[in-house]
Amino acid sequence: MTDDAISRQVAIDAINGLPKWPDAVSEICLDYADVIAVLSELLPSAQQWTPCSEELPKAGVRYQVTFENGEVGYADFRNKIFLSDGSVKENVWETDPYYKDDGEVIAWMPLPKPYREERGGE
Repeated sequence: MTDDAISRQVAIDAINGLPKWPDAVSEICLDYADVIAVLSELLPSAQQWTPCSEELPKAGVRYQVTFENGEVGYADFRNKIFLSDGSVKENVWETDPYYKDDGEVIAWMPLPKPYREERGGE
């Protein structure tokens, strides 16, 4: 096993330790963000969170972010935006309205590269 590999059982045990609740159809649910957080901690070479207080990302790109209240979501980073009153706001996270009550973005990480099917012989 290499440094960046974990055993299947370690991952299962970690996920089994997360809080669970029944959903509307009586199936057990886990929070997706909790699962990602646990697996990220178990994988030392996995992309790590960068606190906004230490470094801001490249502008014009979508990122996975952590909000003040601990929720994980997605946001675009902008170096500056121009407001309707003519003023300029710098270093702005643009989030979907869904995240409006989650507070400020406190950390970010790049999104993984999208899946692309390998084509043989072309």
